[in-house]
Amino acid sequence: MIQQLLNKIKIDVVIAPQTSGGTEVEGTILDMQGYEGVIFVNYLGTPNAGNYLQAKQGNQSNMGDAQTLAGSKVTSGASDEAQVLEIFQPSDRYVRPSVIRAGTNTTVGLCIAIRYGAMVEPRSSIVAGAMQVVQLVVPAEGTP
Repeated sequence: MIQQLLNKIKIDVVIAPQTSGGTEVEGTILDMQGYEGVIFVNYLGTPNAGNYLQAKQGNQSNMGDAQTLAGSKVTSGASDEAQVLEIFQPSDRYVRPSVIRAGTNTTVGLCIAIRYGAMVEPRSSIVAGAMQVVQLVVPAEGTP
């Protein structure tokens, strides 16, 4: 039986667009209980070779015990590039992305998280107000 992907994942905006700066931007803490993994997709408004996406994990809901995940550094080139990081079966319950901005004039476009492998289908696949989603099933051709 084929099932629709949006019914099996949870999509969250974890870092909203950020104005120009040179400091670390920490994302929303995600509870991974009941999920197998998460994919972070990050866009930088003004890429810099020293910028990168990374992730941290911890067992405390406030990430008081958070540690950076070894090997999670996804660098940014000098041109527009998406940074994608997948964490499969994190060893701690909570994860959080962060963007390191090496340049003082670096903007962050947006970072989303896609949690997948839900043991129980998510109640809602997206955060209210953060995204507009259209889901088509056996669509007809015509006006969008």
